[in-house]
Amino acid sequence: MNGRLHTVAEQGAQKLASQLAASFNPAAAMDFDGTVLLELQPESAATPAWVRLVVNHGRLDIGVVSEPTTADITLFFHSAEEAAELLLGRANPVNAFMDGRFRSDGYLIWVFAVLSMFRAV
Repeated sequence: MNGRLHTVAEQGAQKLASQLAASFNPAAAMDFDGTVLLELQPESAATPAWVRLVVNHGRLDIGVVSEPTTADITLFFHSAEEAAELLLGRANPVNAFMDGRFRSDGYLIWVFAVLSMFRAV
């Protein structure tokens, strides 16, 4: 059963990667050069799924990876849906952070830069 649940986590990661790629705002990422790892750990999944974003001065390379990789910042979410809500600007990141719905590891100031890359202009 855990294999199926892991597949569900990976499917959520794939959907999130597609949503972020479609919403990427290159102008908001012109001054950003770094790697961001999104770790998605649904309560029902034994193993997390990961989405890696490599942003280089307005260009985005995004994809699902099978294991955690080195990143300048890692954002941890309970689900792909929650990550989408926050990254796409449909939820308040400060409230989510204070409620424990996501956390970060790495360059904390970059959280705000990452959030701005996927918001509508």
